[in-house]
Amino acid sequence: MNSRMKKQKNAKGKPRRSYVAPVAIKMHVKKGDKVKVLSGKDKGKTGTILRALPKENRVIIEGVGMVKRHTRAKAGQSSRIIEVARSIHASNVVKTA
Repeated sequence: MNSRMKKQKNAKGKPRRSYVAPVAIKMHVKKGDKVKVLSGKDKGKTGTILRALPKENRVIIEGVGMVKRHTRAKAGQSSRIIEVARSIHASNVVKTA
């Protein structure tokens, strides 16, 4: 094995994998659509899409999937707890009229 082949192997002796960038998927929903959640802890809830993330095939829906985030105290501000909407996989939502 020459030095070039050693560089192409990782620590376990297996060949290195090349990085493949994620491809944006055509989504069946877009920003502003009214949708209903089909599965998960927010099953049955409805809301409008605030943001669509085609590379991850996920959507952020207003008032659905809310989680609490703790923020640190900064100069002139105290620490606080804020609610932020988390993303949901696009296959778990359906358009409503």
